[in-house]
Amino acid sequence: MSVPALQALTSRAAALPTLRLTRGALAVHASGESLFLDVPEASSVSANGAATLRLRATLSHADGRRHELALDTVANPAEHVLTARVRLTRLPVSAALAAVLPSLGVPTGAELDVDGNLMLDPVRQLATFAGSATVRDLGLSLRRLVPEPIRGLSFSATEVVAAVSLDGSPTGFAEGTIAVNDARFHLRVLVPRSGESPHLDLTAVADPQPCAGFLATVPDAVLGPIAEAEVSGRGQFSARVVVDFANPPASRLELDGDLTGCILDRLGPEFDGKLQALSDRTYVHHWSDSGVRVGPGTSTWVPLSDLPPYVGGAALVTEDARFYDHGGFSVTALERSLREAVSLRRFHQGGSTISMQLAKNLFLDRKKVLARKLREAVLTWAIERRLGKDYLLELYLNIIEYGPGIYGIENAARFYFDKSAVGLDPLETAFLMALKPQPRWGYRQWQKNEVTAKWRAYLELILSRLEEKGFIPALTAETFAPYQPAFRRPAPGERAPKTKR
Repeated sequence: MSVPALQALTSRAAALPTLRLTRGALAVHASGESLFLDVPEASSVSANGAATLRLRATLSHADGRRHELALDTVANPAEHVLTARVRLTRLPVSAALAAVLPSLGVPTGAELDVDGNLMLDPVRQLATFAGSATVRDLGLSLRRLVPEPIRGLSFSATEVVAAVSLDGSPTGFAEGTIAVNDARFHLRVLVPRSGESPHLDLTAVADPQPCAGFLATVPDAVLGPIAEAEVSGRGQFSARVVVDFANPPASRLELDGDLTGCILDRLGPEFDGKLQALSDRTYVHHWSDSGVRVGPGTSTWVPLSDLPPYVGGAALVTEDARFYDHGGFSVTALERSLREAVSLRRFHQGGSTISMQLAKNLFLDRKKVLARKLREAVLTWAIERRLGKDYLLELYLNIIEYGPGIYGIENAARFYFDKSAVGLDPLETAFLMALKPQPRWGYRQWQKNEVTAKWRAYLELILSRLEEKGFIPALTAETFAPYQPAFRRPAPGERAPKTKR
């Protein structure tokens, strides 16, 4: 709002005559519904160049629902400032949200309570608010997040302080304490000036509190098959996300806290049996696209201790160098994925650790929705606490895909090199580990019996990393030049591995 516009508004308000209404009522019948408006007080008082507006009203529905409004406004043309004390209860907001943000698919029924002080200051081009707000029964339809509608979202914000620029630029800040069910978070959002592109700085802090509250903040539609998970204990965390569209490399992610006190009591009926079978080393995983069976309960399972050290080492240097140092999540990898997503201006798959990939492959379907990443995080947390690191790496090597219809390192070693995984040499191992981002690319090179120059350079890099980390002796990598693996050739009439893709 410009200075002249607010001057005109406050001047007109100051020129209003003194009015007082001590009691008023109105009955309205519209759209098949009867509404009753009760106005116990409404007044306009002008004095010393300023106008004070005071209003109290209650809107009642025939079914008993009530919406209350309390408004005290002071408009001062001399200071170009408008201040208001506002209190609204059970204000219907679904229609307004649907109009402003139609992509959210907001259904009817959402209500808003607001209690606070509002100030408009066009001289400084600033609007501020201090107070509290509560949202009840908000619904959303976000198919990229989850196919099913999200219903019944309720939360409150207290000790809110917010400001937004009135000059048309996306600049402002807000902070306050957010309560969702039994969980409490202190949230701070900053949108500073950053050229012509938006810049977002978001910080969330959860002080020590029951871990069950953290999980309960997520709607069941988002949790999906893990909605019945139960956790106990206490934990705390803080997170900061900086998104800079003008300079994507400046985007960053900071995570801290202590969730070691959080205890997983159960994942729910869909997953508890799988997790127990994994613990007992009797689990058999069925890949639906090929019918292949892998896992510790199958004959193709190879213990990590039977494999050459560089096999597990190659998985680490290509996928998750800090696997043994983190608790399932790599902040560095997630931050790198964030920067790529900001640069591409869309959600970008990435940042997954070995544990996250394993949780995804063992427990989740292939539907690519954002909610899947959160489910993956909960499942990663679960397997990290139930299964040891060596066993997780063993599972990973024995379960992941190495080509169309080729799962598990034993099947892969026999398919590509006609040998058991325990007999793989470093170059053959490097080839198998290089398959993971796009297994079918490597498979096509096996078909041609020759790897590309780019692929050979990558195999050389993997071998060099194995040397650096001590998984193979020094000067070993160069002995495999020109880095062309000796592939098994298909037998006459041999068909490609079975796959439904």
